[in-house]
Amino acid sequence: MSNPFDLRFAMITEAKNLLVEEYHSQSEAVKTQYFAEAEAGLNPTYPELPKFPTFEDIRALADEMNQFVSNK
Repeated sequence: MSNPFDLRFAMITEAKNLLVEEYHSQSEAVKTQYFAEAEAGLNPTYPELPKFPTFEDIRALADEMNQFVSNK
């Protein structure tokens, strides 16, 4: 059985993985739309990419996940 430190670390790791995956997904969607508009001759301005997740973002999601699993 895992100790509490391992469980917390696993939760932080999972929160980081989720947020980084979401970042890459949103970035690809924005870039794909930009290049599609550019190919169509619409002359779009390059979009602002989403913000990469910070430790605060990761910690907030991990805290939310912890609250969810801790509630009975």
